[in-house]
Amino acid sequence: VLVEVVRSKNWALETFEKYPQVLCNVMVGKKSDLSDQPYAMVIDDYRQKLGDGRLVVRYSGTEKLLRVMTEAASYDLAQM
Repeated sequence: VLVEVVRSKNWALETFEKYPQVLCNVMVGKKSDLSDQPYAMVIDDYRQKLGDGRLVVRYSGTEKLLRVMTEAASYDLAQM
């Protein structure tokens, strides 16, 4: 983002489209590999549903939490 701000001289960040963002933390007992099935399939399905949105799924580095962050054109879509 910083490279684009400097390149475009957009210091006020006026031209960046803002998307609603939702963050959900889920307590887990075990940090399973998210690239294994069925986790990878579920994550991929939600990425496709978001379309131009963004989905980040990762484990906390310090807590037994799964962090799920979505961004989408509408809040309802991000909250799905």
